[in-house]
Amino acid sequence: MRKWITILLTLSLLLTLAACGKKEEAPPEEDIPAQGDDSALPDNTPEETPEEEIPEMDGDVTFYKGEGITFALPVEYAPQLLLDTGKDVWEPYQPLMSVYELASLEAAEADFGDSAGYGFLFEIGAIDAADLQDFLDRELPASWIFAKDSNRYYIYTEPTDVQLYRRGGEEAITDEDRETWSALSALGPIVREDTIQRNNLTPYSAR
Repeated sequence: MRKWITILLTLSLLLTLAACGKKEEAPPEEDIPAQGDDSALPDNTPEETPEEEIPEMDGDVTFYKGEGITFALPVEYAPQLLLDTGKDVWEPYQPLMSVYELASLEAAEADFGDSAGYGFLFEIGAIDAADLQDFLDRELPASWIFAKDSNRYYIYTEPTDVQLYRRGGEEAITDEDRETWSALSALGPIVREDTIQRNNLTPYSAR
């Protein structure tokens, strides 16, 4: 009887050792990127928007001078434009060149006896360096600083809405009128960049 007990104990011990010696297969390891390695992460970086390419001023130009700054406008557009330097915005600000479409001014004057609020295309003005914070505090939506020199900052202003007008109102505006307006409006950025180059100003951006 003891012999059978001894045999059974021996078999039980062997089975226990066999079970302990059997290794469970580990699940396959996941390929986890190392810390700081973002090669496996989705690329959510927005694509950079290319800057607008502004054409250079070319062809024959007419020069205008104001307060030490020289401006140039293409001769071919001169008959369609009116330049004004007498507009007041606020005391420290000095308009150097305000540009309007002449046809819109004349049409508004004929219909209403007043051209205010019509024909404005763009304006370049200046403030003294000491007035920079005053300009920034105003948060003007359609004006921003585009250049500077040792004494002043130069401001570019565009209309907040289209000020194209013809006698009789909206119904009188033709596709040709709109094409002309678009061509004249496109002069603004060209004149702005040309002003920087022509007067050796330093490009600057703030609003």
